Amino acid sequence: PLLGDGAVARAARAMTAAGLPLHVTTVALRAEPLLVPTGTPVLVDENPRLVEAAAQRNLAGAVLCTNGNPTTAPTEAIAALRGAGARLRYHGDFDTAGLAMAARAAAMGCVPFLMAAADYRGALTAASASGVELPQDTAPVPQTPWDDALALLFGEHRRVVHEERVMDEVLAAHVARQA
Repeated sequence: PLLGDGAVARAARAMTAAGLPLHVTTVALRAEPLLVPTGTPVLVDENPRLVEAAAQRNLAGAVLCTNGNPTTAPTEAIAALRGAGARLRYHGDFDTAGLAMAARAAAMGCVPFLMAAADYRGALTAASASGVELPQDTAPVPQTPWDDALALLFGEHRRVVHEERVMDEVLAAHVARQA
């Protein structure tokens, strides 16, 4: 839902209409800041597969991918969207790197989305019910200031839940919470 008639806004509308994701560079962001209606919910995620799935499904909701640790372009996009009044929601992997990225995203103004202890527990239960053996993460568990119980639970189980595993639930919840 980019506002304006600049090249980036036009490209975003065209790609959205075509059901395709759009890659926006730092140069483009500096030439034309992202503008959205105030209050627009934007899902900020770690994995490009979520953006692809949202585009393929023609989901009614804005999704921005950091492609792992946010580099300059995603950091500037997040700042521009925050400045435009967007409501930024962040989701990433349930692993030590993903939890650390979620903490950094929260520090940039994103609200962790479906990244609580209950969400992690639900993902573990679903994987177990499907007979999926999740990989183990042995790195030190970072703090999760938005939900202290998440760090404790992750430290107890240490099972990695990648975003793709919960992609359908994340995208459905994002669309359902557009208001």
